Amino acid sequence: MSANNYILIEWKKDHYEITHRDVDTDSIYDRIEDERTLEDAVHKANDFIEESAFVGNPIEYGLTIKPRPKNATAIGRIVPR
Repeated sequence: MSANNYILIEWKKDHYEITHRDVDTDSIYDRIEDERTLEDAVHKANDFIEESAFVGNPIEYGLTIKPRPKNATAIGRIVPR
């Protein structure tokens, strides 16, 4: 049976939110954690992917990243150009 799942790292105001989601419905299975940097978020997501595979619940569709917009400041405000 297909897992139909993926990990999403998405910028939210002042942090990256890491979630485990359903591919078909985009429903959240697990809210994994929040991280301040994209690098830390990717490390956390990779740890989750490895652990999931180890326990027999692999992440089928991998990792998707929605980064911070270029015109957002570190605290998430949009700055006009």
